[in-house]
Amino acid sequence: MTSRIISQTLLNSIIHDLESKNEKIIKVEEIFTGVMTYKFELITDSNKSFIARIYPKSIGSTIHYEPDLIRNAHLLGARVPQIIFDSRGKIHTYDFIVYRKILGETLAKSVNTLELKDIISISDNLFNNLSILRKITLNGFGPLVNASQGAFDTWQSFINSSIEEGIKNLANLELSDKDNKKVINYFSENKFIFIEGKKTSNLIWSDISTDNIIIDRNQLSGMIDFDSAMAGEIALEAGYLYAREAKSIFFIAMKRKYDSLGITFDEIKFYSLLRLLRISKYLNTNLPNGAIRENPRAIFPGAFQTINSL
Repeated sequence: MTSRIISQTLLNSIIHDLESKNEKIIKVEEIFTGVMTYKFELITDSNKSFIARIYPKSIGSTIHYEPDLIRNAHLLGARVPQIIFDSRGKIHTYDFIVYRKILGETLAKSVNTLELKDIISISDNLFNNLSILRKITLNGFGPLVNASQGAFDTWQSFINSSIEEGIKNLANLELSDKDNKKVINYFSENKFIFIEGKKTSNLIWSDISTDNIIIDRNQLSGMIDFDSAMAGEIALEAGYLYAREAKSIFFIAMKRKYDSLGITFDEIKFYSLLRLLRISKYLNTNLPNGAIRENPRAIFPGAFQTINSL
């Protein structure tokens, strides 16, 4: 059974390539979680599971960096998927990666029922794995064009470009006139405070959220989905997390670790609001996989809390 977008022909090709590696696929199930890609679980006769992650056309360029990025992280010992193969070198309707499924379930499913000690343990382990990702050498800043290069020459040019484009699309957020002015004034007054002198290009997992963290028996099992990874300052990662998770117990546990790096809550709020600006131009369109976008107030509560605090 295939989705209305992904053809059986493409799935058959993926199955053929996987079976050429001595795996016998007996079942294929579409996974209806996530918003950026199409996913299918391929189950073998020996009860192994693989994930085919297929990129919509609008984010097809992800194939130029995500598989290599994940491979590099895996070699360094980070808890990321083991890539089996990808679509490069072949002609397909859509590009894709195939990886060994990480056992467990998303943290989002149980974060509100876990004990505090388990949340702290998961956040500590996650932070250690994020530290492994930062060992990957990157040049440039901002969105990746390949597994080692950001699209901008400087952090300042990336942030300024993001703010300028976000302000142009501010109306899409449907804020009050008062809040629009507050946002514009805030970035005008604060962008130099938080971006001047920034020269470090770290690998930052900018889609960090409980939806992309896999746990098994209350322990970190792995991290998935790096299509939005960027090169730049770690404070952006913390701000993006706050935008999604706001004052959840998971964010509070992670904030302890960002505090240890000297990242202030003012920086976190700045980058949480930047995340909202960067998404604003897409709010009148469907998600890459065709799904209808949810209200940004529900998706990015931390960013709206930041606006309310201005």
